[in-house]
Amino acid sequence: MLGNGVDVIHLATGLIVGYLPCPRLAYWPEFIHEKHGVKVAYGAHPIPQKHYETYMELGTWDSLKWQEIIQPTLADERTRLAYN
Repeated sequence: MLGNGVDVIHLATGLIVGYLPCPRLAYWPEFIHEKHGVKVAYGAHPIPQKHYETYMELGTWDSLKWQEIIQPTLADERTRLAYN
């Protein structure tokens, strides 16, 4: 990827909304950047509304770190519904 000019790697939204979300997700951006010198972003598309509701109800994303991780993929409710 780097040889083809990639300057940002997006970690799949599925790592955020998988059953259960990847417990090591917060480590990947630092590791990838350190190893390959490329920027890393969380998510490739908005979180589907059904997942958003489930994880908010369960408290899965209550920590400050998870709030940081999901922020780029939140969008608005209408957009999340389109991804259901």
